[in-house]
Amino acid sequence: MLAGNIAGKTGTISQRIAMVIQNGDYLTAGVWVVVILIISFAIVAAMNLFADSKLKNIKKW
Repeated sequence: MLAGNIAGKTGTISQRIAMVIQNGDYLTAGVWVVVILIISFAIVAAMNLFADSKLKNIKKW
């Protein structure tokens, strides 16, 4: 299961961030935000590299 909420067992990162903020644990929330930002930037960078390599193989006019 990629996303879900079985009470006390599963959840998403956004749910986890919301829960730790409600508990007042801003340091843990900040760590989760940094983790998701790093993952997001890595995915975007990988997609750009993949797209650039595909565009080089296309013949131009």
